[in-house]
Amino acid sequence: MSFCACLIAGIGTQAYAGSQTLQSIILLSTGTNKGGGYFAPKWLFLCMYIGLTVIWAALNTFALEVIAFIDIISIWWQVIGGAVIVIMLPLVALTTQSASYVFTNFELAPNTTGISSKPYAVILSFLVSQYSLYGYDAAAHLTEETKGADKNGPIAILGSLAIISVFGWAYILALTFSIQDFAYLYDPNNETAGAFVPAQILYDAFHGRYHNSAGAIVLLFIIWGSFFFGGLSITTSAARVVYALSRDKGVSFSFLWRKLHPKHKVPTNVVWLCAAICILLGLPILKVNVVFTAITSICTIGWVGGYAVPIFARMVMPEKNFKAGPFYLGKARRPICYIAIHTMCVLRIYDTTKCRDLSYGDTMNVPNNFIKSTGRRSLVLRIREEKKALKEEKLKQEEKYTWAIVDGVKEKLNNGEHRMSGGEKRMFKSPNSVLNKARTQLLNKQRVLSEGRNFGHYSVSMGDDET
Repeated sequence: MSFCACLIAGIGTQAYAGSQTLQSIILLSTGTNKGGGYFAPKWLFLCMYIGLTVIWAALNTFALEVIAFIDIISIWWQVIGGAVIVIMLPLVALTTQSASYVFTNFELAPNTTGISSKPYAVILSFLVSQYSLYGYDAAAHLTEETKGADKNGPIAILGSLAIISVFGWAYILALTFSIQDFAYLYDPNNETAGAFVPAQILYDAFHGRYHNSAGAIVLLFIIWGSFFFGGLSITTSAARVVYALSRDKGVSFSFLWRKLHPKHKVPTNVVWLCAAICILLGLPILKVNVVFTAITSICTIGWVGGYAVPIFARMVMPEKNFKAGPFYLGKARRPICYIAIHTMCVLRIYDTTKCRDLSYGDTMNVPNNFIKSTGRRSLVLRIREEKKALKEEKLKQEEKYTWAIVDGVKEKLNNGEHRMSGGEKRMFKSPNSVLNKARTQLLNKQRVLSEGRNFGHYSVSMGDDET
């Protein structure tokens, strides 16, 4: 369930970031924050957020071939567009930061974050860094609809991870090297209202050299396209995961979510369920300014929890029970699993540690509270499931016992015996649907046999009536 939560939160991060980028594009296209440009208010920002979510859900309602075609466009958009940003931005910037500043300088902002320890800051920095890498498992969610999934699935995961690592790192380096004034990036009075740091970096670079923001707007549109395609892909992945759980009755109202569209053969109900939850997740945008940070943190922590479960299962699984596919890690699998699971555990401890007490207006401390509440709810649901399973098992045992007695009575009828034991009499007095069916069968059996035999005073008790 944590994996479902993080995937739906992942839709929210893409919708929020896409809305943030679009907000900056509108601002720079109509002027700047200092030059009378239009800065979208919170209600309009929320409308952008909802609009993107609805568009992604609508596109995912169509056949998989449509999504596959859009994904091909997405790949080339992000590869070519990312290369343009990585190459062009440092060349356009009038000045670039030194390598020592990029790789060794720390901006802790203890008054805001409550963090003054550099080692602790480095550990916390993994949170956003990991978020940039996660989602590479999207290929695995479509393996049921892929040819040669046992081989192509792992290759797609490793390939996407390699591409994300290279281009993502290059993108972050390009932005960091191109910073003109770090303190000015977060100033609410700057040209982009301090709302979206990459937008201010792009504006400083192009305005500093060409004295206009046209180039920054073009590159922001490329970034917005990446968020759009990413949100579309995560919506597809989230729907497939929830659909898979609903087939195993792992979610409430699973009978509704496991239905497929009769024509397109896609889980349409689940797609719109994910979109609805994502929209609800974004409603605090109207009141709180840290929704993106909170949703991103939830997404990352939940994603790691989802990844850790199968890795841990692989570690404890006996080798004799493991059936290797055509593509696997070989002898390196156990050391890799060992390193991965311990790294996840250590980082999650730090990520869920509360740094300081801040007011609700400054932070919601959502990840910590979300994990606590989710843990409690999961525990309650698990207890309910166990009780339900025990109840079902008890009913099965009672049904098995009932039919054993029925078989015994049938045997007596066949042998011409006319008396029932005390247990048999108690069984026939119990108001139970299974017993009603059993009584009906026995009465029919008795009626058929009585046509050729005289049973004398043999009777089956049905409460107050005697047959």
